[in-house]
Amino acid sequence: VRPLTAQARRILHGPIPPMNEATTKKTLGVQRWIADESWRDSLIRLVDQVGMDNFKANFDTAHFSAQRENVPLALLKLNGRFANIHLSDNDPRNTDHLPIGEGTIDWNEFFRILKQQNYNGYLGLDLGGRKTIEQDLMRSLELVREIGARHGILIES
Repeated sequence: VRPLTAQARRILHGPIPPMNEATTKKTLGVQRWIADESWRDSLIRLVDQVGMDNFKANFDTAHFSAQRENVPLALLKLNGRFANIHLSDNDPRNTDHLPIGEGTIDWNEFFRILKQQNYNGYLGLDLGGRKTIEQDLMRSLELVREIGARHGILIES
């Protein structure tokens, strides 16, 4: 893994210039995008413009869903641009990180695409905010293993 260049460090740690909805700003070679662009497309452009092998996105299923993205389609389009995945379900009416199976994400399609991409990285359950967290984690792990197995993916813990 290569260390970040001085330019990449300035981009990542420097101040974000003020923006309005009508314009974009260009700072140190990385374009900042306005709100009408999808989160998925913004991540694609960010990772591609930084252009370093050790600069990848974290794919967070609940965040994509909360942004009203089609989560399996975002996974497909971000292929090769993420280093790990946070798994939690979501109902896009809010930003809750729900147990797997309690939201609107199409998990069968998600794992079908994951298998198609030959993903062999980390999957982390990212749940929270409920008093039943231990049961939620165990049930989510069980469902992830079950759905993964249907698509030929072995989930280790």
